[in-house]
Formats: sequence, structure tokens, C-alpha cells
Amino acid sequence: MIPNFIKNRFKTLKPRRLIPLLEKHLDLAEAVVLLGMRQTGKTCLLFLIIEKLLKRKIPESNIFYFSLEDPTVLTAFNKDIKELQLFIKKQKVDPNYKIYIFIDEIQYLKNPTNFLKYYYDNIPSYKFIVTGSSSFLMRQKFKDSLAGRKMIFNVFPLTFREFLDFKGADSKTSFSLDGLEKIVEFPPDVLTQEGLSKNFEEYLLYGGHPRICLLESEELKIEALRDIYNSYVRKDIKDIADIHNVDAFNSLIQVLASQVGNLVNLQELSNTLNINYLTLKRYLFLLENTFVINLVRPYSRNKRKEISKMPKVYLEDVGMRNIILSDFRKLALRPDAGSIMENFILNEFSKVLSSLDKISFWRTLSQTEVDFVYQRSNEVIPVEVKSRPSKKGIVPSGIRSFIQNYKPKRALVITPDRFARVGFKGANIYFLPAWMV
Repeated sequence: MIPNFIKNRFKTLKPRRLIPLLEKHLDLAEAVVLLGMRQTGKTCLLFLIIEKLLKRKIPESNIFYFSLEDPTVLTAFNKDIKELQLFIKKQKVDPNYKIYIFIDEIQYLKNPTNFLKYYYDNIPSYKFIVTGSSSFLMRQKFKDSLAGRKMIFNVFPLTFREFLDFKGADSKTSFSLDGLEKIVEFPPDVLTQEGLSKNFEEYLLYGGHPRICLLESEELKIEALRDIYNSYVRKDIKDIADIHNVDAFNSLIQVLASQVGNLVNLQELSNTLNINYLTLKRYLFLLENTFVINLVRPYSRNKRKEISKMPKVYLEDVGMRNIILSDFRKLALRPDAGSIMENFILNEFSKVLSSLDKISFWRTLSQTEVDFVYQRSNEVIPVEVKSRPSKKGIVPSGIRSFIQNYKPKRALVITPDRFARVGFKGANIYFLPAWMV
């Protein structure tokens, strides 16, 4: 049965981009696993799916929600793997429908692998939709791959378009890569006309956590961001990941946040922070698998001419980066505005990648570079990010070099304000405002 507190939330829930994709998996046998950093809206996604099921006329008696942050529920589930089965048998479920079971924070179970495997193999009428805050912990707890028994979806902070939806602002800002070729006349700059400028600046400062964007004052936003970060260090890292030297770990996060968009030299970091090399690699693995950093690897076809080892580092949320650095000055006052814009673009692309897509960067030994290389289907698209307004359609040198080397059909130049399309060496180069991505 659905608790009243969930029903009361239906009127306040905001739509998320992921919902249509999740809906397609509700009738399949595999467990749906939602992974993401703290407070990215995983629990609200569960509620949204419950609402969708009710609209499909699934009987309320066949929908169950459990939070394993409730110690009573957790104790019962850990006591006996069949405890859930015994509980549901006592309920008046409709045998004509599947039984949908929602479990929040499943990583707290002692053995989630055996739990999901047992029910998948023995009770096909049960459909599980579960959440977890750490892919690192899930990997630890999942003793085998559960291949064929689960579908994993990453839940990221809000895209800028979702952010506008949450704010009740105009959200007609995104473009489709597949639709670019059909644009005959590019629209004028609408950033100021549609009042997007203020919202865009707010997003670049405070990020895309749903809870943050709904708060009104700057003080409350900063306090909430600090709470999210402190909870991460206290729960996910100190307790779950068994990090003993929390000071060194925090120092590493500070350094990485200040070096967004730069290459990560492990030996240099190890010496600077006085952290053992193997410990440093473990820390980076933890940060990447608890959804704090995103390490972007190099794109390379010519090992002799291109850098092919060191990744570039980005934060998974720009607001999280700013709270780590304790810097919420307006972008016009910040020397790192370019890094923030680059981080934002990487985040927006990452949130819509399919399982076959990939984001890399390109840099040659002669220092020619392109910020990102977006590999999708059978296409490679170089992407350059500029933080300053662009009044002329000047093609960046890195884009020109990449086109000459790899002959892509198109390239993107992301700026704060410009719409344009120019040709170069047989490629279409699109200048697009960052807020459209």
C-alpha cells in the first residue's frame, strides 16, 4: 500500500527527463536500479513512477514502498530474505497485476545481490525499482554482476532545462543534434529577451540539485549545499568507504575542484598532497564512483602525436564545486568563469549520453586541443567552449586542426551568446549559446 506521505507529494512533484525511459522498463522482468549522488532526486523519481502506475490503473494494493533508512524495515529485511514475501502474502493484492516493490537505499542491505536474485528467480510477479547512493558501495555489495537481472540508470542533478521547469520558467532552450541540419535561419539571441540570464547565472553558481533550486535565498542555498557535501563526507566516505585520513581526502577534493578542466597528473598530486600513489588512485576511484568527480579520458588515434594517458577532471555538479571552494561570487568577478562554463557543458552532455556514447577530450603533444570530443553512433563531434561573448564567427584553432585531421561532418562552438553556422573544410560549425545545450 502507498503511504499517505507519498500521495501528498504527488501535487508538488516536478517532471524529470528520465521518467519516459523508466516507464518503458516497468513491464520488463529486470530490477530497475537508480544510482546517483545524494539528493539528486532518486526518491522523488520513485514517487513519480508510483504516480505513473496509478494513472495506468495499477491497483494501489499492488504497490509497496520501503525505505531502508528506517532501521525497523532494514532489520526485518536483513533478518530473513523471505520476510518481504511473507509480508506481501498477508496483503490483499490483485493477482491480475504485477506487484511493484520500491526500495530506497538498497545498498544498506547486507546482501542485496542474494535478495534481488532470489525474488527475480523465484517470484516473477514481483517487479523491483530500487535506489542506491553509491555505485562504489553497490559494487561492493553486489557479489556478482546480476547480469540479465537488473537495469542500471544514473540519476544526475537537474539539467538546465529541468532546472527551468522546476523554477516555472521558460524551458524551450534545448536543441537536438539531429535537428541542427534542418535549421534554415538561426534565431536571434533570446537570452535577455526570455529572461534566462538570471536563471543561467543562478544555475552556474548553485548547480542542479533539486532541493537547492527550490530555495529562495542565497544563504539557504549555500547552507543546503554545505549540508549535502558534509553528509557525503560523513556517511559515504568516512563510514561506508572506510577513509581514515579524511583531512587528506578533503585536501584532494579541494585541489581537484580548483583544477577543473586541467589534466590530472597522479604523481604530481601524490607529491603535493603527500598521499601514497596507490591511496591516491583509490581516492580518485571513490570520488568518481560516488558521483563527485568526472574524469574525462583523452581521444586518440595517433599515439605518437596525441596525449593518451592523463584524464581531465570535472565536478559532477557546478554548485558542489563552488561550495568546495567556498566561492559564490558573480561570474563577471571570477577568473575561473571559463572553467565553470566548461564544467557545465560537460555535465549537460554527460546527463544525456546513451550507453554507446562517449565524451573525451583531444590534445596533441604540440598543445593543440579541443575541449571535448563527443562520440555518438558513428559520428565524432569536436566541441569547444568559450566563456566570453563572441561577436564574430571565428573558428577556434583547435576545431580547425581537428577537422583537418579527422574530417568530422560538424563541430560545435559553445559561447555565452551566439547563434551562427559557418563552413570549414566541408564541415558545418555551429555556434550555440551555452544555455541551449
